[in-house]
Amino acid sequence: MLSQITITDFAIIDSLSVSFSGGLNILSGETGAGKSIIINAVNLILGGRASPDLIRTGADRALVEALFHVPAESPLSKSLDNMDIPFNGEVLIKRTISKEGKSRVWINGSLGTLQMLSKLGPNLISVSGQNEHQLLLRPDNHLFILDDFGGLTKERIKLNELYRDYYALKEKAERLRANLKEEEERRELSQFQIKEIEEAKL
Repeated sequence: MLSQITITDFAIIDSLSVSFSGGLNILSGETGAGKSIIINAVNLILGGRASPDLIRTGADRALVEALFHVPAESPLSKSLDNMDIPFNGEVLIKRTISKEGKSRVWINGSLGTLQMLSKLGPNLISVSGQNEHQLLLRPDNHLFILDDFGGLTKERIKLNELYRDYYALKEKAERLRANLKEEEERRELSQFQIKEIEEAKL
């Protein structure tokens, strides 16, 4: 869950910090008040395109920070572990944009990449606009949603680990079978060549 987002020198925003609580949170305001800018800042945290044009006029860089609270049993914890990023139930993402167009990313204090954000993003938050394809409508997410609803997240993670182990062993067995077949073919070829040499009486 997105708990807080802090925006500095981004578009027309000088400095803004918004906290969110559990349940429904509503951002309201007149046209031009900056609601879309907040959504754009969230997209930036999720790995969206960065441009110097997003820096507020007169500033040297733009900064967006977002704090997420994530259950320890979430699949996200495994992804962070694979990235060697420390995780204690919170994910703090920080992204800056410089006038030169350079963008830097930090995840829980560790330097990250846009590829990391793109991988983590779908497990952190889903941003859906009018007529956009929503996360709930994607069939490949239905089992995850059902597992989470049924409290089976830990079992799903364990099953994924067992399947990865099984698949690794299966690939190893297939390589061994291929090696045995290759050895058998070489043995048969050697026997054939020996037979030809013997018959030629060289």
